[in-house]
Amino acid sequence: MGITAGELLSRTFNVFFKNLGPFLVLMLLINLPNFLLTGYTVSRLSLDNPMSWVGILQTNTWLSVALALVSGSVATGAITYGVLQQLRGQPVSIGTMVSVGISVLARVALVGIITGMLIALGLVLLIVPGVILAVMLSVSTAVAAVENVGISGALTRSRELTDGYRGTIFGALFVMGIIQQVPNFLINHMSDSPGVTPAEIRS
Repeated sequence: MGITAGELLSRTFNVFFKNLGPFLVLMLLINLPNFLLTGYTVSRLSLDNPMSWVGILQTNTWLSVALALVSGSVATGAITYGVLQQLRGQPVSIGTMVSVGISVLARVALVGIITGMLIALGLVLLIVPGVILAVMLSVSTAVAAVENVGISGALTRSRELTDGYRGTIFGALFVMGIIQQVPNFLINHMSDSPGVTPAEIRS
C-alpha cells in the first residue's frame, strides 16, 4: 500500500523539526547578506539629516527585495533537497544543501516569480481565485528545486500533486501563516516604544 499524503506530510515535518538546528544555521548563513545590508543602511541614517533617509531607504528596499528573492530561492532549493535526502535515509551536509540551492537558484526564482504573479492576479480579480491558485501552486518552487522541469512543468506538477488535498493544504498554509506572523508581531510590538521621529527632528 502506498504512502498517504498525511503520512508524507507527517514524515516531512518530523524530518524538518529533527534537523531544525542545522536548517536554522543554513537560513542564517543564506540571509547573512540581507542582515549586513540592513545593518549598513541603519548605520548611514543620520538624525542630523533626516531628509536623506528617503534615498537611502529606497535604495535599501530594492536591494533587500533582490537579496530576499535570491536568498529565498537558495533556501527553498537547499532545504527541499535536504528534507528529501533525509526521507531517503541519505543525510547531507549544509555545504551540499547550499550548493544544490545555488545550482537551482535561477529555476526556483523564476517559478517563484511566476507563481507570485499568478496568485496576485487571482487576488486582484477576486480573492477566491487567488487563494485557490495559492493552494494549487503551493509546491511549485519545491518541484522546481528537485525535479528537472521548466516553469510550466513545475506549475503543472504542483497542480497534480495538490489535487485532492487542497483543503488540507489550505489549512496547513493558514496555520503556518499565523505562526510566521508571531515573530513579526512581537518585533513590531517591541519596537513601538516612543522615540524621535523625522517630523519631530524637523520641527
